[in-house]
Amino acid sequence: MHVVLIANSTWLDEELTAFRQLAVGMLDEQVRVTQVVPAQLPLEDAISFGDRLSWLESSWSWLRRRRLAGLAESLEKTEPDILHAMHAETWEGAMLLAEELEAGVVLHVSRAEDVAVALKLRVAIEASRAAFTASTQPLADAMIDALGKAITVVVVRPGVHPQDLEEPAKHAEQPLCAVISGEMRYDDNYRALFTAMRSIISEYNEVQFFIDTPGSEGRELWLPARKLGLVRNLSIVPHRLGHRELELEADVIIHPQALGRSRSMTLQAMAAGIPVLARSDRWLDYLIDDETAWIVDTVDATRWEELLRHLIVAPENGRELGRKAHQYVRDHHLVSRQVGDTLDLYRKVTGEAMKFPGAAAV
Repeated sequence: MHVVLIANSTWLDEELTAFRQLAVGMLDEQVRVTQVVPAQLPLEDAISFGDRLSWLESSWSWLRRRRLAGLAESLEKTEPDILHAMHAETWEGAMLLAEELEAGVVLHVSRAEDVAVALKLRVAIEASRAAFTASTQPLADAMIDALGKAITVVVVRPGVHPQDLEEPAKHAEQPLCAVISGEMRYDDNYRALFTAMRSIISEYNEVQFFIDTPGSEGRELWLPARKLGLVRNLSIVPHRLGHRELELEADVIIHPQALGRSRSMTLQAMAAGIPVLARSDRWLDYLIDDETAWIVDTVDATRWEELLRHLIVAPENGRELGRKAHQYVRDHHLVSRQVGDTLDLYRKVTGEAMKFPGAAAV
């Protein structure tokens, strides 16, 4: 089987590690893999083996479609069986390319807004050999409700590699280091979190917060942070493709907003035993209060302050949360399971006979 994985910068910025893991996992299963990645992706950020094609991204949807479809000539000699489009902005181009190559196409759903995109493209989807992977059950349910059961939608949970947990080496007196990861818009959620941070900093003035900046410089958050007197304890993490992997050295990951999209970063933190504090999000079934994360259900500065203070005065409770989340990931989000579920879908789309465990080779 030959699979073409199609990604754009928006998706790779969040999921570079996941992209590598999927590609390597497929290669381990003797699947030929071609990576179709943005031209500006540094060579060292793609996997070093397997085929690679570059495409020029654009803010214009028609130009994205044209450029992806234009890869047909480069791919037709290799006769790919499946094109797997990882982000909704690549779906149309992938379907056109699959039609030209007479290949199946798998479209990945990781955001609530992908449901509306699927509805818009419904006619084209129904006319193609297409199927969907959804990263959570709520996203899959929404897709089935929107498109009906005639189109295949399966849940393929994002996979991560759990680490072996060790007791923390740092001393208890070292200050808390927290990474805040959300969208760069100052809303009621950030206002509540910043209010809580101000109270915490006034009592524990060595606490450090780092703001993750997806595609911006964080200016929208810096001004209100300065007004609240937070800037001495607050830093902006420089933006670079794949930079979020460095943030998994933090003591806690904070998601102040319900973004309606799955993120491997959160699961990677759980896999490393890092406590996660998150705003409740109905689209993310892996956010389970006091099992995988501590959840804030409403815009509530008092709740944020309570959770942050708890991590400082009772760090053993945060470590216990990290251990429980780590076990949840082991049970539900292994890379091997993701690769196996994805490969099963590829075989279903292409009509290839599935291999059953224990079956004798012929």
